[in-house]
Amino acid sequence: MVLGDALGKCVHIAVTVRAGKLGPVWHGLRWWPRPAFLRSMLREYRVFALHSNLASLLPVVTLLGLQSLIGLRLGAAATGQYVLAQSMLSLPVSLVAMATAPVVFHHLIRVEDETPRRLARVAVTAMLAYLSVGLLSMLPLAFFAPDIFAFVFGDSWRPAGEVAALLCIPQVLAFSLTGLLSLFRVTHRVRAWLGFEVAGVVLVLGGVALLPAPADLAGAALEIAMLSFGYQLLMHLGLFWATSHRRVGHP
Repeated sequence: MVLGDALGKCVHIAVTVRAGKLGPVWHGLRWWPRPAFLRSMLREYRVFALHSNLASLLPVVTLLGLQSLIGLRLGAAATGQYVLAQSMLSLPVSLVAMATAPVVFHHLIRVEDETPRRLARVAVTAMLAYLSVGLLSMLPLAFFAPDIFAFVFGDSWRPAGEVAALLCIPQVLAFSLTGLLSLFRVTHRVRAWLGFEVAGVVLVLGGVALLPAPADLAGAALEIAMLSFGYQLLMHLGLFWATSHRRVGHP
């Protein structure tokens, strides 16, 4: 499998160079960069890779931590209801925000390189567009999620619909956060990104752990919805901060 994958990538590169008539560009590449440039790039990559990878991992820690806390407090059945609700809510974000995030990333990089003063305005415009799509996507679930879940999955999954109706409020903000997280990379503020994510994990998991144990799944979902909304607001403030305090050329 490894050899086949490597061969496929080599063929893909060869076909791209040939079909795209990239021969002159290919021959003009500097295959052996200057040692000073290589050392500088490796230092910058080390900082980006460390902080960026950790920051990307922390939302997963939060998600798994919430599932564990619900399981400890309310049992496996409640955990299954919560996981189904969260999975269904993440589908629109995956289809819209994650699919368009690379395009937005490319556009933000171009704006930062060519007209950096427009970066904040472009980011706000993209954020409003994502929020509009998120609001339209989540409105039906806010009002009809229990009936939708009961119809699609069966009446036994109606509690999952009730959970989704509560969690869809912070999920609206998740659209713009997912699509615009690249602002931390564009503005070379990956250390700050990691700091905001750490604060978010402490807020959500610490809040759920410290608040009184809810009597049922609906109470737990309400707590998680409020804390998740706080996390989303914190991260959006981080995006605004990174845009207004960008530092060009340094991670």
